[in-house]
Amino acid sequence: MQNSEHSSEEQATTNQSAANQPSSAPQVPQVPQQPPVPDHDAIRQGLVYPPPPSFYDQQHEPQKQQEQPPVVPSPAPGQPQSPQSPSYQQQPSVNTWGAPPATPPPGYPRYEQGRGYLPPHPGGQPPFPGQPVPKQKRGGWFWALWIVFTLVILASCGLCAWGFSSYYASVSGVGNGTDVVNQYYGALQSQDYARAYSYLSTTTTSQNQFIQAAQQADAQEGVVQSYTSKNLQVKSTGTANNIQFVIDVDVARQHKSYTTQLTLGLVNQHWKILSYNQI
Repeated sequence: MQNSEHSSEEQATTNQSAANQPSSAPQVPQVPQQPPVPDHDAIRQGLVYPPPPSFYDQQHEPQKQQEQPPVVPSPAPGQPQSPQSPSYQQQPSVNTWGAPPATPPPGYPRYEQGRGYLPPHPGGQPPFPGQPVPKQKRGGWFWALWIVFTLVILASCGLCAWGFSSYYASVSGVGNGTDVVNQYYGALQSQDYARAYSYLSTTTTSQNQFIQAAQQADAQEGVVQSYTSKNLQVKSTGTANNIQFVIDVDVARQHKSYTTQLTLGLVNQHWKILSYNQI
């Protein structure tokens, strides 16, 4: 009994001395145990449910890393700074329905609202620098006006030509008609009745009737002494074949003087006396 008490006292003394002495060995801190990392493939396959919060955090981390701008390292002192490429930022999608058209990129024509065509596709081939741009064709109204103007000019030229030809025929007819009258009375004055009849139209009278009338006039009134043409008038106008002249002639015979009227016209392209009042 005494021995056990003595041994317990010695053990207590030994523990107290050991506690009072500093320990030479360092104490290792205890690290809390981490829970096991779940397998993401098992979570996606549905073997682990519900997924831990770390699974959802890792799903959003790639998007956050993509949204962060790239870090450009600063050049070392004394080295030239390399040119930085322009950063292209994604434009926010805005509803542009009904808004005015934006400025197109270089090399593409501006698209105007209200036109009946669509702008060229951005992937299409741009026009060559030296390629001529086709000109817009003129409307049909231009050719219609040109045809009308040409017809008016041609019609005016035709009227002028017709008027000139009529005037020329009239002037030439006056001279030729006067010559026919002079030759006709010249033949009567010389009593050449057959030649005088040649200046008459065959529809006026027959040759025998004319010769008998001319001989009777010379016997009763005397031979023609003189004659004078006057008051030449145009009876009808038109083409050269329709022109007729009316001429008054003062005739002086040995026993009588009178004024007769002759009508001249073209017969087979020759001027003839169509009618007369008195030989």
